[in-house]
Amino acid sequence: MRRQNELASFFPTVRRRLAQLEGILDNGRFKNETEWDKRVSYVCIEALNAWVCFFRFYYISSACGAKDKAGARITSARGLLNSQTAMIEAVRYKRNKPQFNGAFKWSDEPVWYKPADMQALFATVGLSNQGTLVRAFGHQTNVFIALPIFRNFYAHRSLGTKISINPLALGLPQLNHPSKILRFPFPQRQRPAISDWLSDLTIVADLLCN
Repeated sequence: MRRQNELASFFPTVRRRLAQLEGILDNGRFKNETEWDKRVSYVCIEALNAWVCFFRFYYISSACGAKDKAGARITSARGLLNSQTAMIEAVRYKRNKPQFNGAFKWSDEPVWYKPADMQALFATVGLSNQGTLVRAFGHQTNVFIALPIFRNFYAHRSLGTKISINPLALGLPQLNHPSKILRFPFPQRQRPAISDWLSDLTIVADLLCN
């Protein structure tokens, strides 16, 4: 993914990638638990990667004056920015160092999947599409809380990352393995929980872009 001149240009790419991941799950129709575990672990890691990549460039594009869905250019209280200066502003926000102007690494960047942090970043830089974020992140979902926790488990598979998962707080049953939890649907739903989260990411991306 890369910087775009129109924010709407992001959505087809995001939707396509999330649909690909949904296809890998095949609605949880696997009798073999090992195969399901392999697939759901890949999907959790890649879904969060896809979101981080998307929102990082969504921010950069907004800061650099991309057009919104109405064709109006996004403006910034920081004046005219380019990709480098936009990222410096993001690192300044993350580090809380307004005078920072040096080299940075990925760990210096904001957490691109935390809605409150992203709204605060857009407000700090003074981007004119802050209202779009409020509307988009107003969509009722726990994906931005839950997906990073499950992603960390699948990336590390340690006792600590397993213990950090609290399925009851997410509205899911207490089962003996994270992959079994994600195969279970939310109340009054039919698809696996992970499939609902992919749909939620698609909806929020649509609200941000369109």
